[in-house]
Amino acid sequence: MEVSTSRGGQDRPVEITALAVEQGAVSLAGRRGATHTAICSPEVHEELLEFSFRAWEVITPAQGAAPYVYATADLHLRFPSMTGVPVLLTIITPEDVSPRSTQGNYALAYPSRLLNGQRQTNIYFPSADAVRLAYRCGESGQFSGNPWVSIGRSAFNSVFVFFVGVLAASVDRGDRFGALIVTFLAVAGALWEIVQETSRFTIYDKTRRYIHGLVLGAQLSTLAVLSASVISISLTDSGRLLHFSSYLALAVAGVLGVTSCIGFFLHYQGFWQGFQCDHAGCARVFRIRRDRPECRYTGRVFCDEHVRTVCRGCAHESDLLGGTVSLSQ
Repeated sequence: MEVSTSRGGQDRPVEITALAVEQGAVSLAGRRGATHTAICSPEVHEELLEFSFRAWEVITPAQGAAPYVYATADLHLRFPSMTGVPVLLTIITPEDVSPRSTQGNYALAYPSRLLNGQRQTNIYFPSADAVRLAYRCGESGQFSGNPWVSIGRSAFNSVFVFFVGVLAASVDRGDRFGALIVTFLAVAGALWEIVQETSRFTIYDKTRRYIHGLVLGAQLSTLAVLSASVISISLTDSGRLLHFSSYLALAVAGVLGVTSCIGFFLHYQGFWQGFQCDHAGCARVFRIRRDRPECRYTGRVFCDEHVRTVCRGCAHESDLLGGTVSLSQ
């Protein structure tokens, strides 16, 4: 038996949590290389083998822009004495973590079910002699750190600046102190948003720089109109500049509001999730995975090219494309 895992630049061992074979206790030996860690047991030759492990080391570093962060578990299993013996591999993750791509030499990867607050995905391999799996997963349906929430808050702050500016323009300069204090509080909130986004940018900025750039641009735009409002309230005797900064804030709020709504809609559709074709080696990304045809027999979701090349000639191609099961087949 050999379990070989990609180390992913980390130096933590794979933690075996359970091991059971028909012949009783066995010994394990670890072998660490520059890129892989292998766990070997030369004594295992029986067909019944059950073990589990926490795959900390098989997970690559997080990539993507929050909350669209994903990681890939890259795993090789070899049981040379069990050629032709099928293998069931169950991946257990929190219920809010869902697969975005499942590649490897598996035969079935279905179903994925929720049980006791966890998501369990059963993956079947036809032979234990060589098991290869690259399981890409990430959070789904989460709004924590959502960039479209940040842009929506920036739009709200800009609308707030508009109303404060309009009200301040209707009073004397000596009565604008309250508006000035409120605007300063809004400036503090905008600065805190920028600090948070900069922190996320530093941690997760592996891909999709444009999302972080868009959020930072929206927050800086709001900060600019807030600053203009503060200057207009405190330094000018006429209401002309104050009116200009207020309506500028309204224009900025309109642009950011539309951007936030579009982003939320695409978030709901799965546009930003980065789902990938399940054909081994294919890196084609789906913008909307949930509406793509899924093979109900293997659990694979292919891009259009592999639907044509792989599924053509299969007896169940009509089931895949039509969404129904043909009893005649």
